[in-house]
Amino acid sequence: MGHVGRCHLKNLSAVWRFLLSLSVVLALIAAGIWVAGRIPATTRVGVNYVVIQKDISLREKAVHFLSRHLTMRRLASDITGKNRTAVEKALAIQSWVVENIMTPERAGRLPIIDDHPYSIVIRGYGTREQRSDLFTILCGYAGIPAILYRLVHPRTGRSIYLALIRLEDKYHLFDPGYDNVFYARAGRLASLDELLENLTPVRKAKHQPMIHGVPYVSYFSGVYPVSRFRWITRADLQMPSWRLLYEGLRLMGFKRDSIVYE
Repeated sequence: MGHVGRCHLKNLSAVWRFLLSLSVVLALIAAGIWVAGRIPATTRVGVNYVVIQKDISLREKAVHFLSRHLTMRRLASDITGKNRTAVEKALAIQSWVVENIMTPERAGRLPIIDDHPYSIVIRGYGTREQRSDLFTILCGYAGIPAILYRLVHPRTGRSIYLALIRLEDKYHLFDPGYDNVFYARAGRLASLDELLENLTPVRKAKHQPMIHGVPYVSYFSGVYPVSRFRWITRADLQMPSWRLLYEGLRLMGFKRDSIVYE
């Protein structure tokens, strides 16, 4: 056999080895998917503040998670565009949430459902707290760290939920629930530190509703400082890489409240 023939056989052998290796990998992946399909998992849904637990397979839960992640990432990109500053992105996200997510007052007697923020997008309505929650998730996908920020009225004990975002070294409050943005002088966003000293930006906000019988601005007497976010925000947990890191830390013994800022 000549040199050319030996080279040809060698190349065929390499091809067969590659195909065999690929077949083994695909078989392992298929086996993993099959096994995941038989591992039980659960998901929870709140309907009118009553929590219902449903049994699903781990495979189904993983597929839903990845599908939501890809869809939310695309939605955030579509809303914010490519050539905007972080402030412009945050304002665009708030505008989109306000325009596309109806509050219960507009939605009528539809049930209040609490599952995943992506479902709020699909339904097109949600509570004012859910509006703020969705805002923080979309900000996270747009590269803007954001968390829910709860204000408790000192007299009634009732709460409202805003969103707190971090821009460079400052924190700023947004209120997608009641469609308010708080500005200092010259059209600049008021920082959280500024609101701690002076509530004028809140008093000048365009919407001043009565909430549970008390003025909107009175909730802001409970404004509190935030020095930093924890390692992972709730928005981060919607993304596969951060979720894997979080689950790994949980397996190592870390508690959720020491890892996630909610």
